[in-house]
Amino acid sequence: MARHIKMVFYVGILLAVAMANGLTLEERFEELSNNFVEMKRILAIKDSRLEALELKVQKHEEKVTQLELALINAKSSPMKLNEISSKTTARSGIPRTCREAHLADPSLTSGMHWIDPDGQAVGDDPIYVYCDMISGSTSIVHDTETPTDVGHCLDPGCYSKSINYNATIRQMTALAQLSSECHQSIQVSCHIK
Repeated sequence: MARHIKMVFYVGILLAVAMANGLTLEERFEELSNNFVEMKRILAIKDSRLEALELKVQKHEEKVTQLELALINAKSSPMKLNEISSKTTARSGIPRTCREAHLADPSLTSGMHWIDPDGQAVGDDPIYVYCDMISGSTSIVHDTETPTDVGHCLDPGCYSKSINYNATIRQMTALAQLSSECHQSIQVSCHIK
């Protein structure tokens, strides 16, 4: 019963806000639906980042275990340590681009995938990106997916924001060199009160 009363209360607030903004109920509902879809997309990106971090931690733990075993075995033969160490650092089968991943496995669907633009066993670690398998595009995720209210920022330069990408500059440069075109978009919404 309390939940129903809260729901009716929230609907009443939404109606009042929509009417105050000069929007019809249908327009406000569409706006809220669009906001819901956008928040769902942002949540999926954040979930994928968490999965990527968990995978990275798991891989590092496996490497530590392998190196610990190598150290134990190295007491009997120094050559074994070099062999195991080189095996743990080698990367295998990671494509350089989303397009390459799709060509290698056409059954891959759009979503988060690992790629290594600067090449296997070269340079920086592979990166976790969003691959649109239909268009062949690659999106590097960053920490600024959600809207940020900057308040009343009137003067030029009164606000700045650092954007941290889920890739190193070396990997992004390598990806740009492999791509026919690159885009970065920033959306700014201004509301007059």
